[in-house]
Parts: sequence; structure tokens; C-alpha cells
Amino acid sequence: MSYSGIEKLIPKDKFDFRPFPELMKISEDEIKPILPNLFEWTKDIHWPIAREVINVLCRFPNSVIPYIQEVLNSDDPDDGWQNVIISMLIPRLPVHLQVKYLFKDVKKIAVNSEYKSDAIRYMENYYGEKAMKKILAFWRCEQLTELQKEIQYEHYMPKEVLEAIHRGQQVLQIGNIQNKYDIDVVKLKEIISSGNYDEDLFFQLTRLSEDKTQLILPELFDCFAKMNWSIIYKEVEMIDILSPFPDKITLLIKETLKPTATNEELKCSTISKLLPKLPIYFQNKIVLKDIKRINISPTDSEKEADVLNAAKLYLDSFYGEDIANKILSIWRGNLNGKPCTDTVL
Repeated sequence: MSYSGIEKLIPKDKFDFRPFPELMKISEDEIKPILPNLFEWTKDIHWPIAREVINVLCRFPNSVIPYIQEVLNSDDPDDGWQNVIISMLIPRLPVHLQVKYLFKDVKKIAVNSEYKSDAIRYMENYYGEKAMKKILAFWRCEQLTELQKEIQYEHYMPKEVLEAIHRGQQVLQIGNIQNKYDIDVVKLKEIISSGNYDEDLFFQLTRLSEDKTQLILPELFDCFAKMNWSIIYKEVEMIDILSPFPDKITLLIKETLKPTATNEELKCSTISKLLPKLPIYFQNKIVLKDIKRINISPTDSEKEADVLNAAKLYLDSFYGEDIANKILSIWRGNLNGKPCTDTVL
């Protein structure tokens, strides 16, 4: 398509939805000449076409990153535009591209924020809400020497931070609620073991203190394994209860994903539903090796094929489909000697 032809696909005003069906079809090379024009329409999320533009931009993460970096590093920053980019566009890009190209820029904005900005919320999604408070204090006090190395994904966090580091955003909603109901944990364990997963059980679980919840995490994970997933609201509630404690359920997750584990349905649920709810730091450091092993393991049954498919979709969401396919080729030894230019392993 010529430039004059592609130029017709630039929206004329904030109500011009006409070009978007075609914009969702054209290739990356074709759209590049008008990317700057399209990107301008992300300045205000209240413009009717803004979300449609973001849907288009998400198709071309590598091409759109330079424009994101320009907004994040502007000498005369537009706070509203930065917030739209950080909250609406960046989280929809492949995770490894976020970490590789945009993490430092968002961190700089978070450090300089005078209030709980979208940049801080973005960082909370990576490290967990509790941990982020401590990390932000370190960053602002410039006490970065050892911790900065830890944050670059080479080592685990210091022991005093580790217990807080793997907390998801649900922790304040669940862990800090005062236990107004004197719930008997022993009795609760018996109810869980009985398999009676009724509404009253979830009513009590969501009102447990953080300390009491940790006492029954093995039973809760077993409940997660045995539940009737046709009841969707129970699935969602159980994942919300487990997800604030990834460090406490690490061994349970690893037991579930190991080769000798035979519950293929639980593997699928863990990979596709539980893991994406955990802090990205935890996913990156703890479970990617298990996902790698699953992706290169032979499948002998239909259920194992379902697990392999879930693991592949997980990789696609983490790296982006093109990079995930290259990574799989490397892992499986089928790249035919061609180097992979994307250093993500």
C-alpha cells in the first residue's frame, strides 16, 4: 500500500472509527509511516477512538516501543499521556519487552511520584503491593547497591524483603481485614477436607486474617485441585485467595508441574488461571523453568497435549507469539543453526 493510500487510514477526528477495520488487518511495514499519527490519539483515554487506537498499537509492540519511550522520557512530561501509556498500553505488550525496554523508564517516574501514580501501580503489579513499599523506599533513599542487583533478576531478594516480595494486589483486601468472626481454623480445615465447597466456606475464607490463611494454604491448594470448575465464581474466588501467597505455595505449584505429577487438569488450571495472577517477579524467577520443561516434553495423551497447549499460550503471553516460537525452537534444538537476536533467556 502506498503512503497516500495508508495516509487515508489516519483518523480525521476523535469520532472517526472508519479506518479501524482496515488498521487491524494491515502489516507492520505498511503501518509504520502513520504510527506517529496514530500514537497521538492515545493522549486522552476519554477520546472515543483512543481504546481502538491502543488495540491497533498492541499488534506492533516492537515498532511502538520507541514512541512509548519518547513519552516516558519527555523533558516536558505530559502526566495524563504518561498515565494512559503506563496503565492502558504497556501492560498489553509482551512482558519480556516491558522489562527489557520500558521498566527503567516507568521506575524513574514511580520514584519521582508524589502520590500513588499509575507508575507505582505498575510496579506493584511486578513486585507485589507490600514489597513495592519497601523497594520504593530503597530507591528513593538511593540504597540501591545490592538490592538493584537483586531486582535485575539475578538473585532473590534479601531475606527480610523476600517474605513481602511475593504479595499480589489482593493482599490488602484479604490479609489486612480484621478477623471480626472468630473462625476456627481447625474446623475450617475439616470443612475443606470434606469437599463441601459451598458459599459459606468462601464467605469464611475471604474473611480470614493473613496469618490464619497461611495456616491452611496446603488445604486451600488441595481444594483448588479438587474443585468443580464448572462453578466459575468459586474458581475466581479460590484463585484470589491463593494468589497473594505465591512464596508460600511455591512447593505446591512445583509439585503440580513436575513430570511425575498425574493431575493434568490441575496443571492446566495452574498454568492458565493461577500463574498469570501472581506477581510477574515470581513468575519470572520461579516457574518459567517448569514451563520450559513442559514445552519440550513429549506428549503421550490428549490431556498432556492440553497441558502443552496451556504452557505454549503462557509463553505467548509472556514473550509475544513470535519470540515465544523462536525460544521454543532454541529449546527444542530446531533452529537449524540460525541465531536468535532476541536475548530473553
